[in-house]
Amino acid sequence: FVERASSLGVTVHLGTDPTEVIERVARLHGAESYLGWDDSSVPGVDLSRLTLRRIPHDVDRAGLVEVVLGVTGAEAGFAESGSIVVRSGAGRSRLASVVPLVHVAILRKGDIYRSLAHWSEKHAPSIAYAANVVFITGPSRTADIEQVLTVGVHGPRQVHIVLTS
Repeated sequence: FVERASSLGVTVHLGTDPTEVIERVARLHGAESYLGWDDSSVPGVDLSRLTLRRIPHDVDRAGLVEVVLGVTGAEAGFAESGSIVVRSGAGRSRLASVVPLVHVAILRKGDIYRSLAHWSEKHAPSIAYAANVVFITGPSRTADIEQVLTVGVHGPRQVHIVLTS
């Protein structure tokens, strides 16, 4: 998983306190606030320890333009593709993974599956009831404009995954 995700331009953090990673990434990008999931939805992280200001989920559209950092959990990772699964729901705003310039996702090592098929086999019934499921495979990329690859047009320019136990 780590090798494949890294080859896609994702920065994978191993053996590091997720809160420290979030703070370091925020400093690197000059972010003083973040748009994130509720504490109980992010595995193994106490977001209340962050020195950053949390942007409320009901922020107006104008406020979203300023969002630099998004913090979410990840439901699963796929070793074959380096992708992660982010499922929205109560306390899990979809905006936190698609609007910010930088996305930090927290993923438990035990939630890494060989492939989408292996994960789907176990989770198919619950997927049917999800409002939104996003499969993230590295930073946002498009080649729509004159067939020139552009990063960060339709989503984050950078993706960081913090692997926890």
